[in-house]
Amino acid sequence: MEVNKQYKVKSCVQLRKTNLEGLVFDSEKNKMHILNLTAFDVLELLNEDKSINDIAILMQEKYEVDFIRIKNDIYNIVEEFEKLGLILSMS
Repeated sequence: MEVNKQYKVKSCVQLRKTNLEGLVFDSEKNKMHILNLTAFDVLELLNEDKSINDIAILMQEKYEVDFIRIKNDIYNIVEEFEKLGLILSMS
């Protein structure tokens, strides 16, 4: 997976954030996914045309964690979103 690769949330996917979690509904599969807020933030940032590297920089600043660690975590989250069919590659 490339660090500058960009993704978009599929048009059939609806996002909603609560105080405790992120709700993601895939109307194409009629399936609801419940995400922790960090994973939900990654999904929202992908939808704002942010690359994995961009997201890692933002998350590092927000959570004050090691850049390599957060980037690896984001890779794993994005891979899971791809497996679930929630995002599309834009590059």
